[in-house]
Amino acid sequence: MSILTLKSFLVTTILLFIFSNNILSQKQAPKTRITEPDHTITSKIMEKEYQLYISFPKSYSTNDSLSYPVLYVLDGHYSYPFFKGVQNLMSPSESLEEVIIVGIREGLDFESWLINRSYYFTPSRDTLWERDAEKRYPISKGSLTTGGAPEFLESIKTEIVPFIDKKYKTNNDRGITGWAFGGLFTAYCFINSDGYFTRFGINTPTLWWNNNEILNQAVLRFSENEIWDLPPTKVFISVGTIDKPSMIPAMLTFCAQLENSAYKNINIEQQIFDKETHVTTLPASTSRTLSVLYGKKPQNLTCIDFKTGTFKAEGTNYKLPTTIVSRSEKRQKESADGLETLEASIEWTSECNYELIYLNGSPDMKGQKVSVEILKIEGQKAICTATIEDKPGVVLNFELEKQK
Repeated sequence: MSILTLKSFLVTTILLFIFSNNILSQKQAPKTRITEPDHTITSKIMEKEYQLYISFPKSYSTNDSLSYPVLYVLDGHYSYPFFKGVQNLMSPSESLEEVIIVGIREGLDFESWLINRSYYFTPSRDTLWERDAEKRYPISKGSLTTGGAPEFLESIKTEIVPFIDKKYKTNNDRGITGWAFGGLFTAYCFINSDGYFTRFGINTPTLWWNNNEILNQAVLRFSENEIWDLPPTKVFISVGTIDKPSMIPAMLTFCAQLENSAYKNINIEQQIFDKETHVTTLPASTSRTLSVLYGKKPQNLTCIDFKTGTFKAEGTNYKLPTTIVSRSEKRQKESADGLETLEASIEWTSECNYELIYLNGSPDMKGQKVSVEILKIEGQKAICTATIEDKPGVVLNFELEKQK
């Protein structure tokens, strides 16, 4: 290699080294993102701190007297972001009741979370499970204790809920939801319910706990008590297919016994999530929990609902352009792409009959009187028929779909 070639090689190598360092130096490390709790409170009962995360419905304001139901979400550090995200996603469609969501975080790191939830969520002491769990998880020997569910429920009722009620515009309509041990605790709350909570999301519940203790209590209660004096109550329960073999039979037994009891004031829905594991059932069940517990029922519309508002009109026996109808009590506007906007006065002659007199349009249209009858309503659509005063032989059938 000549001296000139060697120099050229060295210069190229140095430039490549500098260039590559510049490129690498432009790469950014991931940012640490921390979701700060809205409140941190100290429990005298549990002698622990809780971090509370709160999501509000879109209409929430301090300037009115409205109050809202509250859903308490266990394992808040993991579960709350799912519930907040689904609530935000579903809010624009107005398919959910407006509800305040409160996530309860039980520990600041994995070890404290596991230790605390193992105590908070289990209804009885199981020392064999404690010692086995200490071998399976990276936690200190002797740190696990179980059986604190009665105390934790008391803490929720006397410390967490009163704190939220004092700070925010809540009412007595309360729900609670949990997953895994949290599902077990929610089932415990349900079968011991006195009406304090009326909506229960029981997801992936570990009903096998301590030789099926809670499942056996549920079966006994459902089979022996003919009357359960509760306010209207909703229950959603779910498991995944990729879990312990006992999970699905336990859930099905729980549901069957509750349904056979025929309590008139309790509505239960169940779901088995195909190809979901014990862990992945948490995100899978979030939207269903909210939909079952807080979903709005489809509104049964009447002719009155078509007197004002915005509607989409489409002909069914004549091919007409899709028209947007904007209607007030006395006026109607009809807009279609590429056509003149028509205006008409509107007068309702009975609950489901009205007359239009067009105020503009072509000479044939202006001043024209049209009589409309709503024949029936299917979902969001009014099935209508119309006759034109000057053309009695012409009958126009159309659908009027409510937009807002």
